[in-house]
Amino acid sequence: MGFIIASVIGILLLAPIGLFLGKLFSDTIKLIMLKVPVIAAIVSSILYLFLVIKGQHWWLTLLALNNLGALGYSWLFAFTSTAQFGQLGAVFGIAAIIAMNPEVMVFDEPTAGQDHNSIVLLNKIIQKLTSMHKLVITITHDMSFVVNNFKRGIVFAQAHKQKEGSPAEIFSDEPLLRKSKLEPPIIGQLAKKLGFDNVLTVTDLLRVVN
Repeated sequence: MGFIIASVIGILLLAPIGLFLGKLFSDTIKLIMLKVPVIAAIVSSILYLFLVIKGQHWWLTLLALNNLGALGYSWLFAFTSTAQFGQLGAVFGIAAIIAMNPEVMVFDEPTAGQDHNSIVLLNKIIQKLTSMHKLVITITHDMSFVVNNFKRGIVFAQAHKQKEGSPAEIFSDEPLLRKSKLEPPIIGQLAKKLGFDNVLTVTDLLRVVN
């Protein structure tokens, strides 16, 4: 009974608020696009890439599809179009490097601006390169990407090398993490809250749970 009452109250109170905020957001974007389209395109691309990095870009797609069904158009698609050209550029850049067949490859923040599917593809590319005995060096702040693809890492902080070792050695060093302002991958943080140590990947978590 309490659930039904809470649901009714939620619909009556939150639905109008959500409708108002959604319309306000949509109208604001529309106004900016009409008044200063160039600046709007630049800002929207940067914002979309930031949301992709944080894994929060999916809700823009849902809003855009909802607008498309209700209105027949959506200004939110402007957020995704130019950013996708950036993702495409990253793909061609990596392809060009691989085509040169060097023995050593250096990737600088390769996961920046990439969605989940692109990162999965990037993981496969790096695994293929390492199977071909290529030396792959990556400069990144994406710790999940590190633990899933690399056996050794070097931590730099305060303009100095702090430590070199395996991901397990690095992420078990609490003083190092505090000094370098590093956080373990999300899976590792979740596992620690559940009482499991030395977990860095989904595979690790499944192993200790089973």
